[in-house]
Amino acid sequence: MNKKNKKFVGYFPKINIDINDLKIPNTNKKWITEKTIIEIASVSNCMRKGPDIPQGSNELGFYDNEILALSSIQNETNRYTMFAYTLFLFCYEDGNLIEKSKMINKAKKLKAVFVPERYKLIGYDVTSNSLSDFFECSPLSCNQGFKEFKTNKYCLFNEIDYAVECQKIISSSNFEPGKQYLFEVYKKTD
Repeated sequence: MNKKNKKFVGYFPKINIDINDLKIPNTNKKWITEKTIIEIASVSNCMRKGPDIPQGSNELGFYDNEILALSSIQNETNRYTMFAYTLFLFCYEDGNLIEKSKMINKAKKLKAVFVPERYKLIGYDVTSNSLSDFFECSPLSCNQGFKEFKTNKYCLFNEIDYAVECQKIISSSNFEPGKQYLFEVYKKTD
């Protein structure tokens, strides 16, 4: 496994939400009660949604450039925050390192171009893929993994070594089925 072996996979706008409005399904209880988490910035579309119909997205469900991502939200840019993602080209399943998969092969073929000047690295996220053609759940936010692992204010890991260690643990636990992928998560700063 080479932590330098990664690929920029695209941009994606996420709707702005008040973290206090997130509730446990079928209850009125808050999803996140930890005061240290102020924003969900996970790759997953579960807790913080993107555009309803992501037209023009690439094979992984992201946008190859920021202009395409912005066109997906048209005149609602004030309701969204733009994120950018880099995928590490390895994953874990049942605690085993995997360096070849359908998602990694798709990532290698992408033509997405990262323009980092207006983006800041805010952390690392683990995201599952089992059955769909896109990435599915982020165990840190979707499954309240933040209660078991140390996360930052964005509900992400701060350090790459710790993120890889937790990625392996998550893959052999009962968080989400399938392969567990690791992403760098960038947030637009302006």
